[in-house]
Amino acid sequence: MRQDLSSLALDFLAPGHPQVSNAVLPLYCAAFPAEERVPFPVLCKKSQGGSAAFWGLSLCSRFCGFAYCYDTGPAVFLMYLAILPKLRGKGLGGQALELLARRYPGRTFTLDIELYDPAAPITDLRTRRRNFYLRSGYLSSGVGYSWEQVRYELLLSGGTLTLAEWQQVFRPAFGAKKQIELIPLAELLNNQREAGAE
Repeated sequence: MRQDLSSLALDFLAPGHPQVSNAVLPLYCAAFPAEERVPFPVLCKKSQGGSAAFWGLSLCSRFCGFAYCYDTGPAVFLMYLAILPKLRGKGLGGQALELLARRYPGRTFTLDIELYDPAAPITDLRTRRRNFYLRSGYLSSGVGYSWEQVRYELLLSGGTLTLAEWQQVFRPAFGAKKQIELIPLAELLNNQREAGAE
């Protein structure tokens, strides 16, 4: 059941805001596997520089989730979005994406999701996560990358990015010293299947 959008609020959480440590941190640790989590102190430090931001989501003035965005110039990189487990499936995630788009009007958004396998069952978490973003207006970029043994697909909303712009997105968000190689999805999926067969 979709909640009334007018009751969902998106608020900037300034560095040091108590909600960051009291509500965002526990949800961050519960919602994302360890291999996908940037150390939380790093996220907090980046948010002090002005380009990255924690956004608190509240429903009827009660915390219900968060987003973490990095404004890289060419695009807004949505690094994390999480809703409290008891409130999932009510349309709040899609509404959160709408509210974020209003906060960054006219901007291209990008995000990465763990590479899914089209042959996987529809109940697979990666498949459900991808379908959620596609329903919310995101499109596959057709490319992905591999980072720390995990393969990711890149999605876009509101525009496209050149190879140079992708590198501008990655460099500040990941602190990557080297360029990240963008790989066509078919090749990335084949690599993943071969790794799984070993």
